[in-house]
Amino acid sequence: MPLEPAQTVLLVRLARFIHHAGLSSLLLPLSRSSWPEVREAVAELGRQRPDATDPDALELLTADPVIAVRHAAAGAAAAAERYDLLERMTQDPDVGVRRQVAIALGRSAPASKPGLRILERLGVDPEMPVRAAAYVARLLQGTPVPLPPGIDPRTAAEAVREASDLPSLRDTARGTVGEERRLAAALALALLQDEVAREVARTDPIPAIRHRVSGALELAVQRTVGSTA
Repeated sequence: MPLEPAQTVLLVRLARFIHHAGLSSLLLPLSRSSWPEVREAVAELGRQRPDATDPDALELLTADPVIAVRHAAAGAAAAAERYDLLERMTQDPDVGVRRQVAIALGRSAPASKPGLRILERLGVDPEMPVRAAAYVARLLQGTPVPLPPGIDPRTAAEAVREASDLPSLRDTARGTVGEERRLAAALALALLQDEVAREVARTDPIPAIRHRVSGALELAVQRTVGSTA
């Protein structure tokens, strides 16, 4: 039965709640739809349900001619741990797509070594928003790296908001997990000038963590003021 684009998108979204062995093959034709919004919905479904995406369809979606589809496909590739596709996407001509690869890897923590290597490559991308997202992704992976030179803290803060679950990030910063993960979470929150980062800077039992987070809070303010002067 022929459907309009909006109806087909709704059908794809409903498929998120369907558990059936043949679901990926049923969705395969929709990943080749002539309607970009349908292909984007299939890619978004892949982020939520990596088991529902056909591998060949995912490869096509990551190279789709429409930027919005490739944005969504980056999340699907990360969810499926298709680091080969993500590696290819680091060469995408669109800045937003490359940035989205970093965001997707930040969301999918913990990533394996191939994922971390991709973040290292994105960390030297010629475009600052991509480097900022890669830096944030490394923090979300639990690596407490300092804010690199040339990164606008406001741009990095946007990446924190987009890539992280803030309540979970705050719990990690306050928690009893390993020191590196706790510090990395607090450094991410410092970019937002979040109250939990200030709390960690005052009360964490490890002096080095208090010092690092205090410095990150001050540095984020200084760079923000400097960039608006």
